[in-house]
Amino acid sequence: MPDDTGDHYKPFFEVYGAHTTDEHRPSLNETLQSATDKSNHKLLIAVKVRAVIRCSECLRNRCVYAPSKLSTSQMAAFIRVQEDNSYICGQPLFPCNHEFHSDVVVRQAVACTSPMETTYYSATTVSFEACCFYCGVQDSLLNDDYITSLRSQYSVVRPLCKMCRDSGKEAKTWGQSKMKKLRCKVPPGQY
Repeated sequence: MPDDTGDHYKPFFEVYGAHTTDEHRPSLNETLQSATDKSNHKLLIAVKVRAVIRCSECLRNRCVYAPSKLSTSQMAAFIRVQEDNSYICGQPLFPCNHEFHSDVVVRQAVACTSPMETTYYSATTVSFEACCFYCGVQDSLLNDDYITSLRSQYSVVRPLCKMCRDSGKEAKTWGQSKMKKLRCKVPPGQY
């Protein structure tokens, strides 16, 4: 819970046993804003995705962005961060004083509760294994009648795992498909 100033949190002994709600959990804030992300907005796009890094807490892959292909020294520094297994969602990839801090970045307006970044699926310079949009799991992805039906209705259907579907989540879709309309306008036999 925030203290009276709103800049810090109350000590544990003051809030232990107190009634709280989800509004007191900053990690649940899905509309995170980051000044760093705003300054990097031209870099945080699908064509600038160069790799992914796995969060050590939630195990989701997060996109790594750079203006161009990673140099040998940038790749070596990135591999060291991967091997340290120290990245956590919402934190910068490199410390502020690191030489690649502003060149090789991750989106900082994400939390471990945030779904996968859409740029993960639309990256053009690299491709990644399909994973659930909500939890990042790569196995037990649905490919049943539900997903098939959505694919016929929408141009983009993000992957969804069985566990997320069973918990009541719907597949994330975008762009209503216009195939039916086109087929109706084209006379039969003239595709």
